[in-house]
Amino acid sequence: MGAGSRHVACDDFMRCLLVLVVYYQVSTGSSFPSTGSSIPSAGSSFPAGFPIESCHMTSQSNNFIKPVQENPSPFFLQAPVHVNPGQEIKLSLSGEIFREFLVRAYDFKGNSAGTFTRAPNYMSCDNEKDSATNANPLEKYEVEMLWKAPNYITSVTFRSVVIVDYDTAYMNIPFTINVKKQ
Repeated sequence: MGAGSRHVACDDFMRCLLVLVVYYQVSTGSSFPSTGSSIPSAGSSFPAGFPIESCHMTSQSNNFIKPVQENPSPFFLQAPVHVNPGQEIKLSLSGEIFREFLVRAYDFKGNSAGTFTRAPNYMSCDNEKDSATNANPLEKYEVEMLWKAPNYITSVTFRSVVIVDYDTAYMNIPFTINVKKQ
């Protein structure tokens, strides 16, 4: 393997294929050409949570999972608009039925901000437990998480992706809160 390459062990072919597609799309900003066939919609993409290659969520990466829906997302993230530095708050992701999700918080400089203290599953993209994801592919209407704000004054933007099934994914509108002394 060349410099910078990673070996990822996969025990499920479809999961590995989807990880490779997502990794390719996120790293190149492009998508594979459509062949007219689709993956069955009854399954799930990331049954144990999103892979680490999914960490780089940006508003420019609308090819996060193909196809990302162009219509407005029926999902939303709820949280207080203002929090104190170091305060723990409840986040709620809800909407229609969904199977999988990824939530990540960024400060105004684009760095990971805060820590998830309770979530179905955690990811550590830049810092330990800086992102939350699903633990299983079971249908759900809502997921509640606890998140601890950073110990400094900043604005924090939460970005999230929700997967309904193989054919339906939403990149949700970013949600911003202010971390400041109240």
